[in-house]
Parts: sequence; C-alpha cells; structure tokens
Amino acid sequence: MALQADDTDESVATYDMDTGPIERFKNSFSLKLAAGGLVFILIGFILQTGVMAGVMAVWGIALVIIGVLMYAFIQWSLRGSQG
Repeated sequence: MALQADDTDESVATYDMDTGPIERFKNSFSLKLAAGGLVFILIGFILQTGVMAGVMAVWGIALVIIGVLMYAFIQWSLRGSQG
C-alpha cells in the first residue's frame, strides 16, 4: 500500500495489485488463516483416528473456507473501489 498526495491536503491510498504470490501471502492475514487451516487438516490426517483427528479436520476446513472467502471479499471490495 502506498500513500500518495496530490495538491490538496487529502492523501489517497492506492493498493498495488501486481505483487507476486509470495508477497501477497506475506501481506494477507486471510491467506495465512487459510494456510493454518491446511496445517490443521494435515495434522488431522496424520492422527487418522480419534476425536482430535476429526476436530482438527473440521477446524481446518472451517479455517480454509473462512480465509479464502475473506480474501476473495477483500479483493472484490478493493477492485470495486478503484473504479
């Protein structure tokens, strides 16, 4: 995010959409949340039996869904505000 000012006293925030996937991941809480969900799913897969395996898988799926939907909504709202 870069702040630019014109001749007025108001500053305008512009968002760089042309960053690479690694930078996008580093700067996005929602993508980190989705990645954490994938880790929970992996832990559930490693455990394979018991209640905790099921709990980890369900939590992981929920985190992936929440993270991806949050990221998509934020990107959609940013694109809509740029004209």
